[in-house]
Amino acid sequence: MIDAKLKEKLLGMTWDDLRVWTGSRSVERGRAYIGKVDPPIVLADGSVAAKVHGSETYYSRLSMGPNGELEGVCTCPVGCACKHAVALALVASKALQKDDAIADAGRLGKGWEMALEELDCLACDRAEEAENDDVDERDEVQDHVAGLGEEELRDLILELIAVCPSVREHIAAKLALRKNASAAKPASEKKKLPANIVPQARRAIKDATQDYYDPYDRYGYDEVPDYSVVLSYFEDLRDAGDWKNLMALGKELKRRANEQAERSAHDEGEICREASRCMDVVAQAVMESDLDPVEKVKWEAEIKADDSFSVLYDMEVSYRTALKTDSAGWKKIADYLVDREVADHVVGCTGLRVWASWSDVAQAFENAGNLDEAIRTLRNRLEDYDALYVDMAELLERHGRLDEAKAVCREGMARLPDDSYETTSGKLREKLRGWAEAEGDVKSIAAYDLAGFLSNLWIGNYDELKKSCEKADAWERVQDFLRRHFETGCPVVDEKRWPLPKIEVRLPDTTAGAFPNYDMLIDLAVKEGRGLDALKWFKARPNKEERTWGFKRDFSGGKEWDVADAVSDLQPDAALEIWRGLVAKNLECAGEECYRVICKALAKMQPVMKKAGRLDEWLKGIADIRSEYKRRRNLVKMLDDLVRERGASSRIADYQEG
Repeated sequence: MIDAKLKEKLLGMTWDDLRVWTGSRSVERGRAYIGKVDPPIVLADGSVAAKVHGSETYYSRLSMGPNGELEGVCTCPVGCACKHAVALALVASKALQKDDAIADAGRLGKGWEMALEELDCLACDRAEEAENDDVDERDEVQDHVAGLGEEELRDLILELIAVCPSVREHIAAKLALRKNASAAKPASEKKKLPANIVPQARRAIKDATQDYYDPYDRYGYDEVPDYSVVLSYFEDLRDAGDWKNLMALGKELKRRANEQAERSAHDEGEICREASRCMDVVAQAVMESDLDPVEKVKWEAEIKADDSFSVLYDMEVSYRTALKTDSAGWKKIADYLVDREVADHVVGCTGLRVWASWSDVAQAFENAGNLDEAIRTLRNRLEDYDALYVDMAELLERHGRLDEAKAVCREGMARLPDDSYETTSGKLREKLRGWAEAEGDVKSIAAYDLAGFLSNLWIGNYDELKKSCEKADAWERVQDFLRRHFETGCPVVDEKRWPLPKIEVRLPDTTAGAFPNYDMLIDLAVKEGRGLDALKWFKARPNKEERTWGFKRDFSGGKEWDVADAVSDLQPDAALEIWRGLVAKNLECAGEECYRVICKALAKMQPVMKKAGRLDEWLKGIADIRSEYKRRRNLVKMLDDLVRERGASSRIADYQEG
């Protein structure tokens, strides 16, 4: 069974969590690998693992670290928090959100056994690194230098200056800056920089971007391009207020970093991280300069455009938050943006916004003190850009106009379909629920939870809905309504003496054949302990055999397991029939995934048949399978292990053919 904390982590995982965990580039590459992940399995320790296929096949595993953080190790050269681990996390999270069971590992082949040994070693290495995070580790060279006396250290530095011109130039630049900083000058006068600092910075850019970076090369692994010298020069120029040279250097850095990323085919975002750190320094200098505010906005748009390999993806400093100007400056920016063709567009596959949206225009008017114009900007474009409903509600909330913000949310919910928490309507619903929670309005909270449950149709939200409805003293009516709604499709508005406020929400469109909703009726019956009702709806649902690419998919089962477990005590024959059906379906195809389903179903059958005094029948059924499918050696071995675990291995021979 999957570890409870790991399951909770995967179910609640967001894109931001993944980016913090692995970096933006790994997330983007991991998304491209989703289709290359084998069905995940749960290992004996509760971790989740899978094979991920690319240029080679790697084994990845997800588990929880000692401090409650997600850990991902992989047999690829990167070793941890790589694109393969991201892909596995996305696949596992999606399966859990759909309430699809992730199968237990069972028997593993030799390849898996070797891979797990390697993964265990990687996990141990990661644990040791975590324990030593606060320890100042030094290699032999660092230890040697640290132990030198004052005279020896001076001789070593003089030797380096003599044989390494770049060291001389770097020390000279630092010395010049220190002299300038300590000199007594008027506060308004800019510090003078050494004449050669810009050529030195250009040389540092060239040095940092000339190497080919390949994390898959065992000889180059961990040799991430070092942009620290570039960063140091940029910081010196920023502190000296030389934003003009920084703008030119930043443009050159972007060009060379993109060329480096193009050459480094397996870069996992390291170049992006290093380049963005340097460009944030440039942006700080530009935003703090005396350049016209509109020119600052133009510079940001230009520097972020044509970023073919997205090396500035992690750049955080933007005029939207870093620009300090008066209301007149923001008014100029707003007028400039309105005159442009405002749109959201992207670079490559990153989703990076490189130009202003209407939300940015409204923000500029807001900063200029013209709230009415900001509201008008958003209002005039709500029909074209649904996401602006959220921006408008937040704008009104910031200025204390909460009733208007609520009205905007209700307007958007009534107009837009609500089929996911990620849709605009779902976000508006969550904002209204948050306000209701702050006001202690338990009936509205329950109503919003009900709308969310009907929008997403996931039984995992059942407990939260029940809890909020019980607080509003409305659970019995809501529970009865849900059963009738999923059976007939009856809407809330037809309810008399309905105990909750009416919620204006557009539920997802349903076809004429959407009801009865057999899956939800089964889930509700199982959740509420109504096993016979679950069996009734299970038998009534249409028999739809799923196929993929013209072939039968592996019949791992869906509702079958829940229904059979729910009626195993009340109607054992019905449960046995369901389990036999799973065995028969999975015998139609070969493969360890199918064999595991077969053994799982047989294991479920054993205690029920033993209680009914039919253990011999169970043993004979296994013997018949062994005989008919004796060429499937892995299946035979798994069946033998199952019988041995159940303590009946000495009797199975009685049912074998001679």
